[in-house]
Amino acid sequence: MTREQLKQELKPLHWSRRKIGDREDIYAHSGIQCSWYSIYELDGMYAVAIEDFDRRWSVGIAVDIKTIEEAKAIAWEDHVNYILQQFK
Repeated sequence: MTREQLKQELKPLHWSRRKIGDREDIYAHSGIQCSWYSIYELDGMYAVAIEDFDRRWSVGIAVDIKTIEEAKAIAWEDHVNYILQQFK
């Protein structure tokens, strides 16, 4: 399966918002991985991380992202890359 075929077959990430203390996070369940993609605001920019369900671990994917839409696109590409790796 090619990358473009996979992108068409996968369900899109469903984004939601949650309030945690003083901040609001945007998050989406990865669907296949037992984890969430989270978008955080940091100093007027955004960062993308992947976390487990209990938030015991978090891995940063990208920082200094200008828009939420760009952050969502970065999470989507990471998700597609993860799924492609499962076929290798």
